[in-house]
Amino acid sequence: MPGNTFTANFTCNIPQSAVTEGSPGSYTVTDPVRSSMYGHGLFGDAGEVHTTDVRTLGDDRGVMTCATDFIGMADPSPASARPPVRLPCRAR
Repeated sequence: MPGNTFTANFTCNIPQSAVTEGSPGSYTVTDPVRSSMYGHGLFGDAGEVHTTDVRTLGDDRGVMTCATDFIGMADPSPASARPPVRLPCRAR
């Protein structure tokens, strides 16, 4: 649909085990890595890819971990992307 666009938050971590620092602040990728899309849970966000456990996975296994905020599952998603929450009512 025309005009149906969304600017996405997106991030990737290249593991330190895959790069070599030349001069300070200048890095060269020296070892190949596999890519992986990290999936956060309900109301999580792409920032979860920066946790120690996920970074350790990248360094230990040669995995570049990437993440994005999944529309409708991340907070804050646009209200139009979130379905209404219906809780069961037990009142009589």
